[in-house]
Amino acid sequence: AGTTLFVPVWVDGALFEVGDGHAAQGDGEVNQTGLETSLEGRLQFVVHKDRSLDWPRAETPTHHILMGFDPDLEAATEIAIRVRSSTSGSPVTGSSSWVMPVQPG
Repeated sequence: AGTTLFVPVWVDGALFEVGDGHAAQGDGEVNQTGLETSLEGRLQFVVHKDRSLDWPRAETPTHHILMGFDPDLEAATEIAIRVRSSTSGSPVTGSSSWVMPVQPG
């Protein structure tokens, strides 16, 4: 259970930071409305040296989440669409079910 985050690592010795927890949020970061809260969790890091990834993505038990980041919201949307168009499956499992939401098997 939980969410798996896949993040490309381009440099040796890269660090990871967690923060900006939201208890509630409307329309993502787009409208800048959120209720900030503290975070508590358990993280496990696995390096997949035999796989490459150009852009971050996440998986939950029911959804695959693609991401696009840019100061311009339209450009960020185009990035996410481009990533979706070039994604053939899960970066680890190879599953081709990147249609959202994923139907439980």
